[in-house]
Amino acid sequence: MAKGSYYYNCLKDYDTAVRYFEQARQLLPNSSRIPESLAYVARRRGQWERSEAYFNEAERLDPRNVNLLTQHATTDIALRRFPEALRKF
Repeated sequence: MAKGSYYYNCLKDYDTAVRYFEQARQLLPNSSRIPESLAYVARRRGQWERSEAYFNEAERLDPRNVNLLTQHATTDIALRRFPEALRKF
């Protein structure tokens, strides 16, 4: 997870970051941080549907994570889905 975050945040090497996040997913299948991180990568790449799927997966694993809900709502705002964003806020 840490290596994936380093490649995503510091080096902006998204392909390598995804590889590390997928490896972490095998070790931590119930962690919401992994699909959340994959959602950020997909959003950064403009893969909106994939990002939405990852956010939904992360929310199923951790439905009370305020930061996660806020980031998902931010994505909804970017896609002009204001009622969905308002529900998440």
